[in-house]
Parts: sequence; structure tokens; C-alpha cells
Amino acid sequence: MTKTELKEKLKQMKMSQKDFAEYAGCSYQSVKQWKENKVPNWVTIVVEHIEVFQAAKNIICKNKLKGVNGK
Repeated sequence: MTKTELKEKLKQMKMSQKDFAEYAGCSYQSVKQWKENKVPNWVTIVVEHIEVFQAAKNIICKNKLKGVNGK
């Protein structure tokens, strides 16, 4: 993943680089200093994890609004 791709993903997920750093357990300064083609490999996995979490959260929230019986 490139820095540009990361920024685009974060934008889609409505997360800032600071939010991402906090979630990933790394310093915000480190995230800011990553070069375009020098983003660590683990970042892709963390981004995918966040996407899955957000998708599951959206499904759960929608189901709660419908109620258990779909009403």
C-alpha cells in the first residue's frame, strides 16, 4: 500500500492519520513520516481489519434498528 492509497482509504473510512495511529498503536509522527512507497506491510492488514469492523458495525446497527424480528 502506498501513502496515497492509505490516505484515500482513511478518507473513505472517515479516519484521520492521527486516528489511525492511535488505533494501530503507533506514533502519529511515524505515520506522518512514511514515504510514498515505504509504508510498512502491516498497515494493509490493519486497514482491512478496520474496514471489516466498520462493515460489521454497520450491519449490527441496521439490524438493531429493524429489531430482532425484522420489524
